[in-house]
Amino acid sequence: MPTSASFNGTTYNVPILGERNWGTNVSNLLIAIAGNALSKNGGAFTISAPGSDINFGVNFGLVSKYFKSNSASIATTGILRLANTDLIAFRDAANASNLEIGVSADRLRFGNENVVLANDTLSIFAATTSLQLKNIISDETGSGALVFATSPTFVTPALGTPASGVMTNVTGLPLAGLVATTASRALVSSAGGVIAPATTTAAEIGFVNGVTSAIQTQLNAARPMTTGGDVMYGGASGLPTRLANGSAGQVLQSNGTTLAPTWVTPAGGTTVSSPAGNFTAANGNLYLASSAAARNITLPAAVLGHTFTVKDSTGSASTNNFTVVRAGSEQIEGVAANKILQTNWGSWTFVSNGTNWFIL
Repeated sequence: MPTSASFNGTTYNVPILGERNWGTNVSNLLIAIAGNALSKNGGAFTISAPGSDINFGVNFGLVSKYFKSNSASIATTGILRLANTDLIAFRDAANASNLEIGVSADRLRFGNENVVLANDTLSIFAATTSLQLKNIISDETGSGALVFATSPTFVTPALGTPASGVMTNVTGLPLAGLVATTASRALVSSAGGVIAPATTTAAEIGFVNGVTSAIQTQLNAARPMTTGGDVMYGGASGLPTRLANGSAGQVLQSNGTTLAPTWVTPAGGTTVSSPAGNFTAANGNLYLASSAAARNITLPAAVLGHTFTVKDSTGSASTNNFTVVRAGSEQIEGVAANKILQTNWGSWTFVSNGTNWFIL
């Protein structure tokens, strides 16, 4: 009984001793070997299944003088001969994409970037700023933009002691116009353009430091008074500040610390009135208010020493209350709330410490 042999995916019968009619099978096997096996004399050896690989296993290698790409117009020298459209690719460390090496014009290309050669100039790189160039140089001096030979602009340079130089186009006095001066004196120029010391000292010049216009104009601007009777006091940061003239009979009162002074009516000058409806109290007043109807009495601004009195003049405050309303966030008797007078014939005298109000 014949044995079988498989070659290139086809099975052929191999005759045994004494078998007849075996010639066709052997002929077909020899023809298949001749047409599909790799010959030592060379020739084409095409894998019939597209995309298939020849696998020599993990213990075998392939030795050759050179390897050629199947592309057109490949290199004619070297062990790996590729066309200019071929790529060599590696998988990146993250196993996320391929890193490709190819050619672009007359140089190698890594990905989309050309490989820099030793004889390349800086023009091959992208536009580079002065700061970027400075950051790769370790022995630079100064900062800012690069400076070239024609018409450079230097910004506060420290030139040291120059060995030579021509100062013809330098603005200012020529070197020959400089003479020895007296210490701590201002400088003036003579009729001949020579610098000389003035009688004015540097300290005297310092007295007008910051002047931006005529001295008298600035003195007038520093005087805040505009009307007869105005008073000047030290305002913010001690600057002269105007306090307008007060009313007849008022006196100037200090409010302590850095607060501005105010005009107040002196004690003994109490004004008695009987206001109708709601009203805002004022310093130095005695209000004889009717309690025929409830009413609101609004506190004035808290000023140190200010005082006023409210009196139920008709004896019905328990029914028609007087509500003393705060002007802002000040407290009345230590409480941040309005105060209600509800005692028939009652009266309250308020006095301020400059921040809050208290009842005597």
